[in-house]
Amino acid sequence: MAISFSCECGQEFKVNDSHAGKRIKCQACGNPVKIPALKAKKSNSDSGAVAAVSKSAKKKRAADEEEDPLVHSASEYDSAYEFDVGNVPMGKLIEDDDPDAPVGKNGKKKAKKGDEKPKKKKKKDEDAPNLILVAAFLILGLCSLSVLGYFGYKKFGGATDNTPLEKKFVVLKGPENVWSFEHPDDWKIEQASGGTGGKPPVVLMSGDGAIFRIKGSMGGSAVGSIAQATGGIAIPGADDGGAVGEDLSPETAVHEFQQQYFKADYSEFDEEPMQKLKLPYGEARMSVFTAKESFLSPKIKGYRVTFMDNNYQYNLRAYVPEAQWEKFEPIFKRMIMSITR
Repeated sequence: MAISFSCECGQEFKVNDSHAGKRIKCQACGNPVKIPALKAKKSNSDSGAVAAVSKSAKKKRAADEEEDPLVHSASEYDSAYEFDVGNVPMGKLIEDDDPDAPVGKNGKKKAKKGDEKPKKKKKKDEDAPNLILVAAFLILGLCSLSVLGYFGYKKFGGATDNTPLEKKFVVLKGPENVWSFEHPDDWKIEQASGGTGGKPPVVLMSGDGAIFRIKGSMGGSAVGSIAQATGGIAIPGADDGGAVGEDLSPETAVHEFQQQYFKADYSEFDEEPMQKLKLPYGEARMSVFTAKESFLSPKIKGYRVTFMDNNYQYNLRAYVPEAQWEKFEPIFKRMIMSITR
């Protein structure tokens, strides 16, 4: 059962009835407040006497307060409860009138079960992570990985559309009209020079991610002339280390000889067996190769072609990322097979 009471300053309190008759320090004004005692049931015969005593006590208290408003804190009717107000915590019991209360190891009296303050429960929501926020970050991370994986897969040889490109072809005449060939009309001519003044002709063009280049070389032509005159030439890396047999044409000799330069230009270079071609321009040799231009670049695949005339030997290379080879192979073949004088 709880006892409700208030301080003279107006501060209200509510305590367990086990504290009846004890004193607490008011949290508002700091003055001591006595907890009212439990009202005992009185008989009719005692009611008159109690009323008389109560009136007498009230008159004495009023008289004391008129003389000194603070006299009630040390008046004779409070003499049984003398204490140091300054050392009493606000709202705490000043004395314990219950001698039967259990005593703990530290000598202090233990509070009764009904007087124990309820322990605050930890809010699980404060410590637990926000599941919605965690899920949002996970979804965002998965989306980012998917996008990176998609573009990485495409750049480094992923699945692509290998349907051959439909192109409109036009004719390009080489420098000084040394030769000409067909090419897609939307491909960009990066370089077209040489052919006079002792400078070998060079043509470089690109389009749709493909590279097509023809470069002349006087040295290669000399190798072909030697092979034609001697019926053979020593090829670096040949199995027997010596001359190739009588069936070795100048085009074949030069094509095999130039392979060492391709191996020096690329890493992981590999080449399929050589094929003989009959171009409008003349005899030629062609090989399909795969290689890498750098450590981080995707693998490329293309044609390596060799053809000659009386002045120059020409090295042709046409390549794309290996995953797009089937799309560009027909275009490269048409360009190569259209080379004429």
